[in-house]
Parts: sequence; C-alpha cells; structure tokens
Amino acid sequence: MNINIPSLPSKIFALLKYLFIFFCAMLVAAQATYAGCSIPKPTGLHSTAVTSCSVTMAWNASPGASYYFLKYEKKGSNTPTIVNVGTSTSYFAMGLLSNKQYNFKVEAFCSNGTTKGYSTLVTVTTLKCSGVTNLTASSITSSTATISWQSPSPCSPASYKVRYRITSPQSAWVVVQSIGDTFVTLTSLHGATTYEVQAASNCSGNTSAWSSSVFLQTLISRPNILFILEDDGRYDTFPSTGGPSFFQTPAINRIANEGVNFRYMLPTTSQCTPSRCSFYTGLYPHKHGATINGGTMIPGLPLIQQILHDNGYYTGFVGKYGLNGTPPDFDWYAKSNSLDYFNPTFIVNGVTTTLTDSSHYTQVIQDYALRFLDSVPQGKPFMLFYFTIVPHGPSVPRLQETNLYSNDTIPFPSNFQEYTKNYPSYLYHSGTSWLFDSVQTDSMREIEFETIKGLDYSVDTLLQFLETKGILDSTLIIFSSDNGYLKGEHLLEGKEIAYEESIRLPLFIRYPKWFAAGTVISDEIASNIDVAPTILEAAGIPDTFYMDGVSIHQLAIHNVHRKDFLYEFPIGDGLPAIRAVCGLQYKYIKSYCTSATEEFYNMLTDPHEDTNLINKSSYATMIQIYRNKLDSLRTAFSDVTLPLTHCLLMNPFFEEENKNVSVAPQSLMLFPNPTDNSFLISVPEGTKNGLSEAEVFDLFGRAITKKSWEGNQLRIDCSRWSAGSYLVKVKYDQKICFLKLTVLNH
Repeated sequence: MNINIPSLPSKIFALLKYLFIFFCAMLVAAQATYAGCSIPKPTGLHSTAVTSCSVTMAWNASPGASYYFLKYEKKGSNTPTIVNVGTSTSYFAMGLLSNKQYNFKVEAFCSNGTTKGYSTLVTVTTLKCSGVTNLTASSITSSTATISWQSPSPCSPASYKVRYRITSPQSAWVVVQSIGDTFVTLTSLHGATTYEVQAASNCSGNTSAWSSSVFLQTLISRPNILFILEDDGRYDTFPSTGGPSFFQTPAINRIANEGVNFRYMLPTTSQCTPSRCSFYTGLYPHKHGATINGGTMIPGLPLIQQILHDNGYYTGFVGKYGLNGTPPDFDWYAKSNSLDYFNPTFIVNGVTTTLTDSSHYTQVIQDYALRFLDSVPQGKPFMLFYFTIVPHGPSVPRLQETNLYSNDTIPFPSNFQEYTKNYPSYLYHSGTSWLFDSVQTDSMREIEFETIKGLDYSVDTLLQFLETKGILDSTLIIFSSDNGYLKGEHLLEGKEIAYEESIRLPLFIRYPKWFAAGTVISDEIASNIDVAPTILEAAGIPDTFYMDGVSIHQLAIHNVHRKDFLYEFPIGDGLPAIRAVCGLQYKYIKSYCTSATEEFYNMLTDPHEDTNLINKSSYATMIQIYRNKLDSLRTAFSDVTLPLTHCLLMNPFFEEENKNVSVAPQSLMLFPNPTDNSFLISVPEGTKNGLSEAEVFDLFGRAITKKSWEGNQLRIDCSRWSAGSYLVKVKYDQKICFLKLTVLNH
C-alpha cells in the first residue's frame, strides 16, 4: 500500500530532522549517565540526640558517595533548610523551636553531581525543655553541699531547680526553685546523713525531666567552738556560783542558765602558764613541761588547736596566750601577754600593733574576735580561744563601768585573819601575805566586779553574732578561768596554794545538743585537763592522744566519774612542792617539807578551810585513807619525784577526841599481795553482825568490784584486771579499813 505524505518545505523538514537527532543524542547521554551513578539512597536516618532547640541526625554511609545533602523543615512550614554536609554522615541542627515536629531526609551525590534521590523521611519532635547533664556534688561539709551541673547546650533554660531528700529513712523531697546559675549550695543539712539529689531545667513555662540522681553523704556534724577564759577569775564571782546579787552579768549568766553549771572545776596547777598549757594539751604540768610561769612546753606534744586544724577546723586565738612566741597551729591570731588594760600591744598574725586611742582591752579583743569570725571560710567549722586578762590585777574597768558598784555592799572575807595553829610555816612571807587593810580590800574587789562587767558586754556581743548567723545552738560555748586568787582570806594573797579561793573555778557550758538548760552538776569534779577531750568529743575526733583528762560531757552524764582530784604545784615562788587530793567532802594537802606538813579539811562543815584537822584524832582513819588516795593518784598520773623544802607545820595543836581510833588490825589482811590471779580477804573471826563488805577501787578512784559475804574470808578473782595498784575498802563490825593491793602482769 502506498501512502502519500504531503510534501513539506525543505527547510522546515531539515530543522525537524536535526532536532530529532539532538533529542535522541541527549536521551542516550542521559541514560548513559544514570547508568553510571550506582550510589543507593542513604538508609538508617535517625536522631542521636534531641534537645529543646537542636537535633543531631545520623545515617548509614552510602558507598562511593562524594557528599550528602540534608534537608529539614518544621512540619507544615514549607520553608526547608538544605545543608551540604560534605562527607559527614551526621549533622547537628540547631536553632530549632521547642516542642515542634521537624521532617528530615538526606540524599547522597556522586562526584558528577548526580543522585538517586532522598532517603525515607524521618520526623523528630524537639523537647519541651532540655534536662541538665553531669550532675555532681562537691564541697561537702556536715551541713552544706554544692551541687553543680552542665547546661543543655546550646539551649539556654530560663532557670533551674534542684530537689533533694534523705535516703534512709526516706523523706519528702525539698525543692529549691528559680536557680539562675549552674550550681547551688544546699544548707541546713543534717550531719552524717546520705542525700539523693536531682536537677531540672525551667524553659518559659515548661520543665524538663529530672536528671539522674547523685548521692552524697554529709560529714559528721561538727559544732563551732568558742572558749572564753578569764584570768585569775574566782568561782564565787557570779550569781550562779554564789556571787553577790547586785552583780548581774546577763550574757555570762546566759551560758550557765542555758547549759550546764559545774560546781566543782579545778585546775591542775593554779598558775597562768601551767593551767593554759593544760587547756592546750589535756595533760598535767609535770607531763607537758610548763610547770610554772615562764616555763615552756615539751616540743612535739599534740595541741588541741593543731588537732582541730588538721581535722578541717578554722582555728583562731585572741588575748593572753601565756607563753612566749607565736601561738602555733592557729589560722588567725591576735596575741598579747601585756597586762595593760588601756592601749595594749598585740601581735596580729605576725604584725606588732600598739593602740594609742585609749582603747580598753575588753574592746580590743572583742574587735579582734569579730575580725576572726568574719574571716572564717564559708562551710568551715571554727574554734576560737577568747582569752581575756580580766580580772587580773590591778583590775581597771572601762570608763562606763567606773564606780558602777560604789554604793553596793561588796563581799568581804569572813576569815580576814591569819591562821594561828596547824598551818604551814611558808604561808606568811612576802609573796603570800595580804598587805591591804579592809578598806583597800573592799575597794579592790569593787573594781574587780566593775572590770568583769565590761567583759560581760563583750560576751554578749559574741553571743549576738552567733545568734545573727544562726549558729548559736550549733556552737559549743565554754566559759571558765585559768585559776582563782586569794584576796585576803586568812590574810593570804595569790594563787598556787591549794585553798578554795585559789583553785576553784567557774565552768559554764552552753551546747543544747548535750546539756538541757538549767543543768547543775555537783557530784563530779571537772578540770582544765578535761577541756581538750571535751572539744575532741564534740568534734567527733577520737582521743588517741593519751590526754590525762576526760570529756566533761561524759562526766555530766555520769558515764565516767571523778570524785577525787589530784592538784599539784612544783617548788617555786617561795613555796615547797605541793600535792593535794580534793574530794567532794574532804581535802588533803601535803607540802613536801623536811618536816611533816599536812592539812586536812572537812569541806562540808568548814567550806572556808578555817580549821586544819590533821591532828584531830577522830579523823585519823579518814586522813590515812586520803594519804593512800594521794599515793594512788600520783602513781596513776606518773607523777615525778619531788624535792623537799625546809618548812614545817607551825604551832601544832593535837585533839585526842577518841584515844581508841580504829585502825586496821593485823588480823585483817590481803593474801597473796602482790598477786597475779586472785587474792583472799581475811577479817577477824567473830564479827558482831556476821556480814562484811569489800569494795575495790583503781588508782583513779573508779570502783572495780563490790562484794558482801558472811564469815571471815572472801576470795576475789583479779585475773582480768590490769597490772597496777588498787585500793581495797573493807567494812566490818562498823569499821572501815583500807588496804593497798598490787596486781602483777599475768
């Protein structure tokens, strides 16, 4: 069949022919090119990190891909962002809106720019608010901890919040809101307690999920410590210790009334340097070495300030140090041994400062104490020794207290006369005789009260500082004195001698954790060697330092006992060596003279020690008991050998009230003695009531055992006792006898 095609103009036909050939060529080229790009579409597109303002996307690598394009847009916006990410197989997209859906897809390109198209689309929703990361706890103390974290970069939450709770038993969450920084310090935590802590972000009305927990344990709760020490301050000054009613010291009274008042507080030695060194070391002077004023301590002894400093305390000292040189182991100090009440000279952290503005001593050390308190690093417990010279004579009151008590009746000694019988011959020499008449004595005591009144204002300032800071109840506050002072009693002056006005001190302690308000302890004896162990217990530091003292807290709750106390004074200042046993009822004083020089006082019937009973026959048995106690206490505290001084008992007077004084008969005995296993007590046969009682005490006066029996013999097992000396008290037929027992090493 023939088909006739109408003829076309030759030019048009030629043009169409060329276009057809070009099109075919292009099609062949395109097909060749497509066939040459064999890279598949990317797979595995997914998000690896999502915040409220960013998304990190990743995908599997396409073999042979030269580069990738990532395309993303907020769902429904039709304003895509296309990014050439090069050869990377991940991309961090930032600047996104929170709580929105975003579509992501990626395509791989060959080196010639060809591609097989986009991957499968993936939709990711940004968070409402991004949480924090890397939560940590640091700077942990007994009551505080710093919590820090990292912000959810690159987002910037409006603020943060933290919550915490005790883990066991589990408590409710405590939430701290609106924190503007990436850290916060938690306060008012309980000591030795485990806490769980979490953090979250706040984002303009939205809140992130809480972070993973961090756990912390606070340190043992350690109180601050403030130790206020008088100089030559007697026990009978304040109303709470028998002082006059006109003398009101509300700040000092507050310490006594809101805590514990120890009625019997004695120094190891009644002199400034030995006593202060016993406060620092917890040791008797014959052990720390500074046995007399001007002495020095044995180097290398552990000091309470050093122990606390090494255990994280910030330590400070203001006032009278009592030794030459720089006070060791104090972070901050203002030291003076000057007794000038106006314009005293101080060494403040190594710099000598002499005041010239008529400043009174009480005001000066008050200001130094406040400077120290302001310098305490945040979160650190502190210990401050506040050692004033008040009321050391000659006392000088502040101007505002001058003549304050001129119209009041000043307490006057009832025994303003010399001893006339049974007294040591060394008493009335140039260093111990009171040389002032009654008018002068009255005036001096008035000035002393006025000077102490100024101290009370300073104590009130310190208490107000602690109260303002909210740390009053978490501060152990101790008020005492280094020694007492005789001021006309028996027409004697000074200290050192073992009479009450010389050796009895005030002791008030305020610490609500230990002592209820209004606590009075009158059946135990406290001492200056006890202050350091007391501080150790409060700070939670084991006493591994071989101190001679015990914690006053343990005395107050009667976990330990001290019914008799060893007092000592070395030879010096015109006095012989002196040792005394001070009990709750009796006091025995031995002066180490070439002739027997002893004193014995019944403190219940004769509290002013007016009558020496040493030669009164009815007390012979009790005196012998106290001689044994002195021997035992000296052995217990490893006392040194004492030299003898030429002195004697003046005008001895003997009273034979009972010529048949009970003594231990030869038939009362311990056997064997010494022993290493057991011993037998034998009493005379035929005791009237048939019942005997034995009680054994160690060298410190602590009861070891107590037994009653009938018959004339009792065997006691001592195989578990420590080697040493013991005192055996035997009661039979209304007699009381004491025998010494030695237990050997097993």
